Amino acid sequence: GAIVRLRLAVCRVIMCIGSVSDVNLVSVACPSGYTVTGGGCSIDGDYTVFFLSKKNSNGWKCQRYNDPQTPGMTAYAVCCKV
Repeated sequence: GAIVRLRLAVCRVIMCIGSVSDVNLVSVACPSGYTVTGGGCSIDGDYTVFFLSKKNSNGWKCQRYNDPQTPGMTAYAVCCKV
């Protein structure tokens, strides 16, 4: 049979919370020694449209349309030692 070697990655989820209603851009960076492998955004409200959710250097960036009724936005980055 074949020998299969698995390499386990050590990962962390890092988040940055923009809690003021006029914050329309939030970004988060991975700590030193980690590489961004994914990410995402969340909103503390019922209706907001994201027009940007993407990798940003070694982190993640979230941007939304101006929505003064929405109280907060969070950017998440999945950061792994690879």
